[in-house]
Amino acid sequence: YMKKLLFAIEFIFVLFFFVLPPIFSTPKSPSQINFTFSIQKLLPFIFSAALFYWNKEIYNHQKQMRKQNSFITLHGEILTHFGLLLLISVIIQSVLFFLKKYSGETFGTNINFQLNGTYFAEVFITLLTGSLYEEIIYRFYLPEKASILFPQKIKFLQEAVSVIFFALAHLYQGIFGVINAALAGTVLRHLFIKTGSIVIVWGVHFVWNAGIFLLTLLIQ
Repeated sequence: YMKKLLFAIEFIFVLFFFVLPPIFSTPKSPSQINFTFSIQKLLPFIFSAALFYWNKEIYNHQKQMRKQNSFITLHGEILTHFGLLLLISVIIQSVLFFLKKYSGETFGTNINFQLNGTYFAEVFITLLTGSLYEEIIYRFYLPEKASILFPQKIKFLQEAVSVIFFALAHLYQGIFGVINAALAGTVLRHLFIKTGSIVIVWGVHFVWNAGIFLLTLLIQ
């Protein structure tokens, strides 16, 4: 009972201090994405790394419970899920393109970029740490800890809540950013379930984000 109580307290703490704040925070310019690196941005990453280490027993247990994939199956899963992420991005970007073309209004987000080494180094660090933070919180911690705290008969709700929180954390990107995050979050969570590896999902998420960043620069 005491262990479950501590789990619940930790879960509530993470929920109120790390999951809910991004939903209710509004950037000064919602249509602009700023990749400038700061120590403040590094703090959530440090916390998520510590949270993962603290819950590593759960991670290792869940990984052992999953069927080990062969080399071919594993890479097939990675390529399939990455392909789904690309398909989602293509569909979203196509819809945004036609809406902008025929309505004249600006949809989606823009990137304030600078063509210098320091800027791209900041982008690299931000995408690398940000993607790991999101994978630990939304693909591992929330659904896996919820499965311990809540009855198994509401497993669908446990999975849905983590996807919804992840989608709402992208409200600053507008409605299409939320839709994109919801679909991508579902794909990434499924990849985590299939592989049981936070490193693999992190890598796929990072490469996908980096690809979107480069594509957005080319479009702008």
